[in-house]
Amino acid sequence: MFPRLVAREVRARVSVPGSRSIAILNKGARIRGAKRDPASYMKNASGLQYSAAKAPECQDKVRNAFKFADYGVQLSDSLILQCLTHKSFAHGSVPYNEKLQLLGTQFLKLRATLFSLHEGGNAANASTGNINGLDFAALGSPRSKTLVSRRNIGQTVKRADIDDVVFWKMRDVEKGGKYNGEDTVLSSVLSALVGAILTTNGPEVAATYVDKFLLGEGSSLSLVKDI
Repeated sequence: MFPRLVAREVRARVSVPGSRSIAILNKGARIRGAKRDPASYMKNASGLQYSAAKAPECQDKVRNAFKFADYGVQLSDSLILQCLTHKSFAHGSVPYNEKLQLLGTQFLKLRATLFSLHEGGNAANASTGNINGLDFAALGSPRSKTLVSRRNIGQTVKRADIDDVVFWKMRDVEKGGKYNGEDTVLSSVLSALVGAILTTNGPEVAATYVDKFLLGEGSSLSLVKDI
């Protein structure tokens, strides 16, 4: 037993030279155990690098498409980038839009509900559900539901031509948008923008923006269009 104790003590006192490790960043197909180069996955389906999206021209594209200046809406570059980022992107390692989207979705539903009530109540052929100029029969109608459906909101984002600056991960790049849930992802962007406007610009600005731009029939990106 004594030799073993001596050997153990010697090993404890002998310093072992530090070793250097070499990390190889893999840019091609995934290799088990190899660390991936961030440049290979920190980009969207259009090939736009996440770091490049911090440039003002990317956020300004969103501002111009959704006419923020016309309604006094002010959002920072970082907040717009967060709204453009779905939680599927980069394993959720960067700020994504989930909570802003949840808030914006509820606010859109509220404004769309009021829109449907007033639209039906003001119509010449208002239904028997009309009470004090509000058409309660319109609530739950196919038209009312379509207004804030993921499909309708997602297609509005596509009409805005900003889908190339949206960051998300497709399940299968060889399959179509429907399989990959494109409408769900794109609708989260617009809902998140509404949520961001509500939290930073206040309910009055948010309500005016939604009512006049997103639900205004004369707006270029109206949710009412074609339904």
